[in-house]
Amino acid sequence: MTEAGQKILNRLQDKLKKSDPIHISLPGNGILKIEKAVPFLLVYRLRGGKDYFANRLGKTESSYLVIEEDNEGLLVKIVESISNLFADKFKGFLVVETWLAPQPYQSPFTIYINQKSAIDTARKLDAELNKIPIPSWGKTSLIKKQDEPAAPQDKKPLSKEYLEKHGITLVGLEIAPVYINEITGKPYPLFLRELRASYSKALRKSFFEFIRLQTSFSASHFQMLGTTIVDDKAREIDRELAAYSKLFDFLMLVTPINVEEAWQDFKKANYAKNPIFHYRPMPVDPELIKRKIYNLPVEDIIDPTVAFLFRDKRKEIDRMLNMMQEREKHDFMLSSLQLFGPVSEQLLDIAKALLVAIDVNHEPASESKRMNAAQFALLAQKELKWLRLQDPSISTSVRIADDVEGILVSKGVLNINSAFGVSKKRAQPFVTT
Repeated sequence: MTEAGQKILNRLQDKLKKSDPIHISLPGNGILKIEKAVPFLLVYRLRGGKDYFANRLGKTESSYLVIEEDNEGLLVKIVESISNLFADKFKGFLVVETWLAPQPYQSPFTIYINQKSAIDTARKLDAELNKIPIPSWGKTSLIKKQDEPAAPQDKKPLSKEYLEKHGITLVGLEIAPVYINEITGKPYPLFLRELRASYSKALRKSFFEFIRLQTSFSASHFQMLGTTIVDDKAREIDRELAAYSKLFDFLMLVTPINVEEAWQDFKKANYAKNPIFHYRPMPVDPELIKRKIYNLPVEDIIDPTVAFLFRDKRKEIDRMLNMMQEREKHDFMLSSLQLFGPVSEQLLDIAKALLVAIDVNHEPASESKRMNAAQFALLAQKELKWLRLQDPSISTSVRIADDVEGILVSKGVLNINSAFGVSKKRAQPFVTT
């Protein structure tokens, strides 16, 4: 072994002894990443060229090794170091090696085993992989028993005798490139995204099955086995999405500033003519913000859950911008339904029942004592003062204005219409909720 390889092993051994998270770059674009001590390791051997499996599917887990197929024995030494330590610590260890299937292939996924200890894990993996919908395929996974649970051109990283002696289980998983367009040689991006999330879920459930039956490791749910570290790229995208969302005050921009005048005009027209609303000027160009948020490389985020959250937030910002553009237009309501969803039938039924049950022309004696806007603002400020004693970072302020209707909280400011009034009985629930 070269001096560089020995240095890598020494560094690995040092981190394993200290129980530190492991993130080691290996020769030829390889990487070893173990976020926390877990009784499993996902292994993939690089064979040159850009490989969408390694870049998109293989790096979804909290413990994985991506390494060149023949690196002077480094693969075997790394797997031995990790599996020996964790097999002793957790009374068992699982190695899952994955590789790409050659053409032609029998199914999208083929599982290879040659140990009794691998049967239950293989069955669970088979069941979960068969839940992944893949066009033009029925059963998507097969289980095969053979002497070498490894790619035909490879030797398995550890011998069967070594595996049995140290309490290690090895499972081979052959994956067909069903996500790649055979004509262009490029992946189908949306299918690859969906496959990545489903594949990760199937792996974690299989790891969990192995852990539950054959180790002392404590985990109450399969999602506890997933990645827990947010990388720098994810943090940067998070900061940028937050910055773009702060460029505009959505609630204020979609709230009319002439509600009272519009209502009076509506009454004068005998409720037959639609009111005309006036809005605050737009401080941003929605098209420019849309361009910037969709240029963010969310597809490069390794963790599928974090990537989903970012895509969902990007969609929310996009729909807010649509609503801002469509003020005073028919599409405003349609965009609102896209952003917030429709009113549920249950809520609508309750609203209709309240209209029947409550006599709006009769004010109970308990409701006759009312607070005006200034009095309500003082009550709110008193509540905020008490909250700041519990948490000094609270910076919410109170504002009385004519350009809002009722009360509205936006960007940490409680806005109260100058004509707002509320019964004393209802005022306290308002400020405490």
